[in-house]
Formats: sequence, structure tokens, C-alpha cells
Amino acid sequence: MANDLNIPEIRSQLLPVRKVQDVALTWRDLHGADHPFWQQLYAHYERQYPGLDRQGQGCFAIGLLARELGRVVAEASLKDYPLPVLEPANLGIEISADASLSLCYQSNALEYVARGHDFHRQRTAWLVALFAPLVEAQQQSCRLGAAAQWRLITDALAYTWLQVGKQQKAEDLARRDFFEGLLSEASKLKNRQVRWTSLHWQDRVETFVSRGGCCRYYTADEGDYCRTCVHRDTEQQRTLMAQWYEAAALSD
Repeated sequence: MANDLNIPEIRSQLLPVRKVQDVALTWRDLHGADHPFWQQLYAHYERQYPGLDRQGQGCFAIGLLARELGRVVAEASLKDYPLPVLEPANLGIEISADASLSLCYQSNALEYVARGHDFHRQRTAWLVALFAPLVEAQQQSCRLGAAAQWRLITDALAYTWLQVGKQQKAEDLARRDFFEGLLSEASKLKNRQVRWTSLHWQDRVETFVSRGGCCRYYTADEGDYCRTCVHRDTEQQRTLMAQWYEAAALSD
């Protein structure tokens, strides 16, 4: 299928393309536990959620990175686009003053993951390899355990696959690709607690991610367990999500 597609156009849709000299920060830079990027994110979450402890700040930081990268991989996977080989040195990161992230692809990187029989295995192994140095960095910078971080990465990827699936009106395909594809391989991403949960609300069915990890939002001054936290049972999650949908509908 790749031969029938406009590769440069697809690449620019998935990620903005930048010249090497225009990329000030790369994924590889985040391997350093003392890189200012981490401190900028921690300070942002400290301001956003007063009282949130340093480990909680690290939880939000790794989740943000996983969502941003997950969007690119999910869109390529569900649209059957060629998936760019995003190595730490060619994956650029742009961060704004409010800690919003955007990823870019350095223009000298033109390789793609082959869609062969072992595509799922390669994709999973590649994602683990990208995140492993970041997990190690945060173990040092905020003393956040590796197992907790991997659960949060999987939660963020599950959320991203669900959102992309909804946007493309391909939720069933997204479910299969995530749970039977990405998580089918034995890896650090494997988490039997994360799942997609359905909720009948008004005249439709809504799907949300029941998480396998905890972001420690409860440590903030006005914090609590999140609506879909692993520490809540499924019925609690459904009740809280129904209340959230109701509030969101009233505010529209």
C-alpha cells in the first residue's frame, strides 16, 4: 500500500517536518535526568495542581509525552499509513511557555517501519525502546518507580488509541489494533488492568479508558483519585464518568 501513497505528504500530516538545524530539542535530550525540560514540566504541573508531589509531577510528564507520541503512532497505524522510524535523535520536541508539546520529524530521516508479519512486535519493541531511557531519567529526577511509569505510558497510549479511533469512526479497529496488536506482545507495555469500558448514557454508548495506573493527583491540595483511576472499581468509574458527561453537556 505504501507504494500508492504520497509519502512526503503523509509524513507532514503525521508530524511537521523541520530542518535539523531548526530543532533545538530532541527526544534523545530527555535521556538526561537533569535536562531543563523535565524541570520545566515539573514546575508547570506544580503551578497547575498546587501541592502535587514531585512523583505526581513526573506522572503527568510521562503521560503527556506518551499521548503526544501515541497520537502519531495511532494515526499511522489506524490509517494504514507508513509509520516513520522515529529514533531519539530525529524526533524533535517543541515546548511552549504553557508546557504544551508538539513533536516534529527532522527532515533528514526518511525511513519507515515495514508492514510485515512481525509489524506488531516491531512496533511494540520500538515504543518500549523509545520510552525506556525516559523512564530511567525520571527514576533519577523525581524518584518515580519504573513500574508505575510503564503503567502510565500504557494508560496514555490506550487513551490516544481510543480518541483516534473515535475521530476516525473506527473504534472497533482501534480496539483490536491496541489490545490485540500493540499489547499482544510480552513487553513493559503489557498491563492486564487497563481496558476500555462502555457506559450507556442518555441515548448512546460512551467508551472511556479504565486505567491500570495512578497519576497521584490525590496528593494535590484539592486532589482525589481520578474518575477512571485504577484505585476505583468499574461501577464507581461509570458513575463518575456519567456525572462528568452530564456536566459537560450542561456547560455546552
